[in-house]
Amino acid sequence: MYKGCSGALRCNTKTYAKVHDNLTLTYNIQCCDTNLCNKKFYEMPKPGKPKGPLCPSCLQPNILKKCESKEKVRCLNKGDKCVTFSAIFEKPDNTINNYTIRGCASSMHCRLDAGKLVGVRVLQVGVFECKYPEELRKDGKKDME
Repeated sequence: MYKGCSGALRCNTKTYAKVHDNLTLTYNIQCCDTNLCNKKFYEMPKPGKPKGPLCPSCLQPNILKKCESKEKVRCLNKGDKCVTFSAIFEKPDNTINNYTIRGCASSMHCRLDAGKLVGVRVLQVGVFECKYPEELRKDGKKDME
């Protein structure tokens, strides 16, 4: 859990991105504007049982392009999207990493500005795509970036 100051975020937002069955990134973004107002403990969203579509899944360090996916992961909700995200970022301990991930994300997660996520400073974005899974696009839904 990270608490601190951040730029303009979508306050009071709970969202997730799922890369593998054993790796889910969850966010519970709460905002306040008085001294030490972030002392309260906030519960992280608990992922439910997956019931959404399948998306390509991979996690690869040290690249800024799409990673090749040999596996798929089941999304948590029916309206979720397939996400590809790669970036160079700096963590609070000042270490610099770059990763590419592919998996599922909530629609709200796709609307977040990755450069303003609390806990990391994004130095460069390589790829950021959120699309409806292929099985839904065949039904006439369009991609939403």
